Amino acid sequence: MSMFIDKKFINLVSPKLERFTWKKEDLANCRCPLCGDSSKNKVKARGYFFQKQGEFFYKCHNCNIGLNLYNFLDKVSPNLTKEYSLEKWKDGKPSKIKKEPSKQMVFKQKPKKNYSIELPSVAELPPNHVCRQFVEARRIPKAAWKYLYYTSDFGGWVRTINPEKVGLEPDARLVIPIIDHKGHLVGAQGRILQLSKDRNSRNSARYITIKVEGQEKRCWYGMDRLEKYGTVYVVEGPLDSLFIPNCLATVGMSDVFNTPEEIKTRSVVYAMDNEPRNPQVIQTMEKLVEQGKKVCVWPPEIKCKDINDMIMGGLDTKEIINIINKNAVSGLEAQMRINKWKKI
Repeated sequence: MSMFIDKKFINLVSPKLERFTWKKEDLANCRCPLCGDSSKNKVKARGYFFQKQGEFFYKCHNCNIGLNLYNFLDKVSPNLTKEYSLEKWKDGKPSKIKKEPSKQMVFKQKPKKNYSIELPSVAELPPNHVCRQFVEARRIPKAAWKYLYYTSDFGGWVRTINPEKVGLEPDARLVIPIIDHKGHLVGAQGRILQLSKDRNSRNSARYITIKVEGQEKRCWYGMDRLEKYGTVYVVEGPLDSLFIPNCLATVGMSDVFNTPEEIKTRSVVYAMDNEPRNPQVIQTMEKLVEQGKKVCVWPPEIKCKDINDMIMGGLDTKEIINIINKNAVSGLEAQMRINKWKKI
């Protein structure tokens, strides 16, 4: 009976799903309505409903989202959710249905950790602490606070991981550790703390990037949390990457071309900052296109500089992912879009 009800409601929601079809009795396929699926190939359909232990679940092999049917209906067709729950559990509805958070960042992959940082994490700081207030003002997801740290003497802390780095100021900074795919500390960024009286305002970024002694190779932020499947998104800033699942950040524009081995065979979308007047950003995007990479060319209605700005401007993670996926292009189409987008 449970499977019968699930199939009934999958069929009820199917008119909203592009290219929906039943492949087998217990397997249905469609274009993913949550990420938009492929913007270039309208034939691709990578969303699947499948049966497991007498229940139907949804999985997209593009954005890597996985949901039970209740949560899928809640996102795609909320008007069906109540009807589904009443029919599904009329003889004993669970006391609490677990719903997926809509805006909060969720780290699916538990980060590997083969390092220790003798600093307090942002999650451990009191509400009135300047570093916690800075992170809150930037609307960094609470799930990420335990991966960010605070130091009142950045120069002194840096010397504990690389004694050769001398001469840095002993100023207070947000510390963003850079961890490799094996869980080893390979570097860190220090972001100076500046808060104006307006808690929602942002000041110009002032970052210092350092590498651990003996780790002079490239540093990509987020490798320790990278999922095994799904599209990988690449952005410029570590803080920006905390808003997007399965997202990496380059720590320096030149490193963007030094692709880590772990993602060379993956589906990757590069979403550089939305700076159409910045020659370096434009040249980077054009070179990525020449290398056959897929890049996001931000649409004209997006005025924000980066993902953090978009969050602060009112967009949520799902909306930003949809925008990136719908504007991810490659080849001649990408070059044409870049020429129209750039302002120099």
